[in-house]
Amino acid sequence: MKIAVIGMGASGASLASGLATRSDLEITVFEPQSSRKNHLWGFWDDGHHAFETARQCCQNRWPLLSFVHGDQRQQIEVHQSPYSVVNSQDFIAACEDQLTDSARILRESVTSLSENSQGATIQTGQREETFDLVFDSRPLKSSSGGLQQHFLGRWIEMSAPVFDPQTATLMDFQPRPEEPFHFIYVLPISSTRALIESTCYSPVAREEDWYRHRIHEYLQSLGKDYDILDEESGQIPLHSETAPQGVRIKSVGLRSGTLRSSSGYAFAQNLIQSWKIAGQVGEGSALQIPDSCHPMEKWMDQVMLRLIRQRPDQAIEAMMAVAGALNGNDFKEFMTGHSRARARWSLVWGLPKRPMINAALGWQ
Repeated sequence: MKIAVIGMGASGASLASGLATRSDLEITVFEPQSSRKNHLWGFWDDGHHAFETARQCCQNRWPLLSFVHGDQRQQIEVHQSPYSVVNSQDFIAACEDQLTDSARILRESVTSLSENSQGATIQTGQREETFDLVFDSRPLKSSSGGLQQHFLGRWIEMSAPVFDPQTATLMDFQPRPEEPFHFIYVLPISSTRALIESTCYSPVAREEDWYRHRIHEYLQSLGKDYDILDEESGQIPLHSETAPQGVRIKSVGLRSGTLRSSSGYAFAQNLIQSWKIAGQVGEGSALQIPDSCHPMEKWMDQVMLRLIRQRPDQAIEAMMAVAGALNGNDFKEFMTGHSRARARWSLVWGLPKRPMINAALGWQ
């Protein structure tokens, strides 16, 4: 069987490497970029088989998570499923290393994609080729004016110990008049070295110096000098739009809705989806693209995004309530996209009622 994978991000790379373990499959990956901008991708490592490659190139992991807003602090223990991160370039390179001799990577952009009863045809500037099955992982373009998560992070070396290397601070809310839903994200890899990210949820990104000033203000509050080691930045459209599924052309990854739109997390969902798809192909069973999370979780994401747009102050209160309502295992399952009914209802019960009901009904 001839299979094509379009795109070599987290979804395309993990799917291609999973399919390449089958000697009877001929795998072709279309990815025009020889290298991508490096980012950290986070996930909760609960031992799932889908995380094997990510586990091998994991940069760091944290058993404790912290959420902060002023004097309020929530801490979650995730010892059984530590929060882990990989460098995106390392992960993609590891997936490429797993491709067998029967797989090929073409550095070409797909310009046309169509299907009929005979197969799915891909056109690039260099070729036209027909495949039995095509997996398209290219993200959909976001609509203008939609909410985005935009961020800039700096790797910092402090002049003295200030960080707890066991604790990742996922959200330290520091709202600003011009960016009311703003937080600092802190990943320490030692007591003196950490990634500090300034993150906002709003339709338009700021000038890079804006984020740098927020990081500097945060570091000044720690009362120590610091050196800047490296920098990264990015934007994530926070939407749940999906592309249709064809008979021979299947949408996967962000294109199929793996993004948790209220948090920007998708790495674990992408890997689990790829693992399940590779298993279906290997078993020869009818191909069904797995849902990335429970429908109720998708609905809750949309309600939270509406609250962030309408009342960011109340959205911060709700985010802090999420951290206080769930234990470590329930939080991991919720963030990964398949929490149990008990955990979902515990979360609903723990959230501030009036703001969430107003957001759910579309009231201001």
